[in-house]
Amino acid sequence: MLSPAGRWNSSTLRGLALCSAASLLLGCYKYVPTTLGAVPTGADIRAVLSAEAQADLRSRVGLDVEVLQGKLLESNGEQVLLSVRSVAAFSTLGSTQPLYQRVDVSRQGVVRVDVRQLDQFRTYGLIGVAAGAAVLIAAQAFGEGEPGSSPPPNGDPPERIQGVLLRLWW
Repeated sequence: MLSPAGRWNSSTLRGLALCSAASLLLGCYKYVPTTLGAVPTGADIRAVLSAEAQADLRSRVGLDVEVLQGKLLESNGEQVLLSVRSVAAFSTLGSTQPLYQRVDVSRQGVVRVDVRQLDQFRTYGLIGVAAGAAVLIAAQAFGEGEPGSSPPPNGDPPERIQGVLLRLWW
């Protein structure tokens, strides 16, 4: 990983940035199995559906899914009402906004329910990776010159620091 001069080269730093981005994709949440009766209203859940419930959703709503992921709005005796993300709509400013729809499923059609919880191990790991990447980037950008070279008279020229920062992203 170190270049012959003992410094990080740009491809190593780029790889580090990509690994850090990949660790962000892992997220800080996990799904824990539970029972439908134990889930409070407003919780983020993932509901695995039976084949009959899937066919019912396909015919009524047009959704062809095995798993519904969303917020539990209501859970009464026979029905479960969820708010699920359906599509993304484009605004006039060019940004996208998620659109949600309410979907009701019979209680018997829900095979398994998982509730979303914060995973402390992943969260602290993500913070550690981000802090390590920040330290390495700062060390590369503001580190000393090559070993054995004489120090510049008034510090590093601004072009060197800007060049290092630009190399990180290209």
